[in-house]
Amino acid sequence: MARLQSNEFYNCRGIQNNVSERIDSFRYHLGQNITQVGNLITIQKVAKDDHSFSLIPVYDLIPKKLMVRDKFTDLYHGQWLSESRQVAIRAIRIFNSTNMSKDDFIERVSTLHQIHHDYVLSIFGVCMEPEKYALILQYMALGSLYDVLSQKMIKLAWCDRQSIALQMIKSINYLHTLPKPVIHGHIKPQHFLIDKHGQDFLVKVDILDLTTILRENSDKIFRSRLVGHLRWTAPELYRTSGLTKAGDVYALGVVLWQLATGCEPYENMDDSSVRTFVERENRPDIPTNIDTLFTELITCAWTHKPKKRPTCNQILLSLESGSLLPYASSENEVRKHLPCLSSMKTKL
Repeated sequence: MARLQSNEFYNCRGIQNNVSERIDSFRYHLGQNITQVGNLITIQKVAKDDHSFSLIPVYDLIPKKLMVRDKFTDLYHGQWLSESRQVAIRAIRIFNSTNMSKDDFIERVSTLHQIHHDYVLSIFGVCMEPEKYALILQYMALGSLYDVLSQKMIKLAWCDRQSIALQMIKSINYLHTLPKPVIHGHIKPQHFLIDKHGQDFLVKVDILDLTTILRENSDKIFRSRLVGHLRWTAPELYRTSGLTKAGDVYALGVVLWQLATGCEPYENMDDSSVRTFVERENRPDIPTNIDTLFTELITCAWTHKPKKRPTCNQILLSLESGSLLPYASSENEVRKHLPCLSSMKTKL
C-alpha cells in the first residue's frame, strides 16, 4: 500500500512538473510573439530552408516515460500533441556547458535532418527554449537491438536475424554512399532501433550522436569512444580520434556477431583485456551452428587489416545473394564479392 501511494505521488509530481514546464513554454512563446525579438531571426532562418526541421515548443510535447539516461541526454517516450504522434524526446542536459552556439546547433541538426532513408531514424524537429533543448525523433516501440537481445522477451527466428542484418547494412551503406559520405563512428546495438512492421521487424539507425553534434573536442570524442565503444572499435582506431568507413565495417561485424549469437562481445573481460586480446588479432568465437555466409561476412568485416575489409556495399551484395540461396552459401559464392577470403582462412 505504501509503495503504491509512493508511486502515485511521483506520478502526480511528474504531471505537475510537466504542467509547469508547459505554462513556462506558453509564456516564453507569448513573449517572443509580442516582442518580435530573440529567436525570430533564427526562426526565419530555419523557415527559409525547405528541408529544415520544425521548431517545436515545449507546450506541444508531453514526455510520458523516461526510457534511457546517458552522459548527455534523457530519452523519453512522449507525445507530440499538435501532430497526434508518438515520438521519442531526447532532452539535452549539458547544452549550456559546451561552447556551441544556437546557430551552430541549428546548422548541425539541419544537416542531419536532410538525411532521409527508410532505414535511418527520422528527425521531426527541435525544441529550443531557455534551458530546454531537445531533439524530437521517430519513436521505435521495441527500443534498440541491444534491448531486444538482452531482455530476450522476443524470440528471433533466423529469418528475422537475417532481415535485421540486411536493414542494418543498408542503413550504413546508404550513409557511406551519400555524395558527402557520412561515417557513423559509434556503431553498436544501442544505435539500431527496432519496431514491429506487420509480422516483420523494422530497423533504423540512429545517427544523432550528441558527442559530435555538441562539438566536443577530438580528445573528448576519442576518450568517449574508447570508454563506451571499445568493444566495437577497430584496433587501428585505438590511438586516434579519426573515423573511417573501414572502422564502421569492423563495428558492424561485431554487431552481426551479437545478432547471430545473442551474446555480449568479450563478456567476461575488462576493456584493457579486450584491447590486448583484439590487438593480438583474436576475436570472439563464432558458433559452428551459425549460417556459413553469415560466419564469413562477420569474419571478413572484423578482419584485422582495414584494407582487407569489405565495403558495406560488398557485404550487402553478398547477403542479398546469400538470401536467395538459404543455407547453401559457399565460400566461392562469397569470394566473388569479398576478396579478403582469397587471402585468409575463416576462423571458427
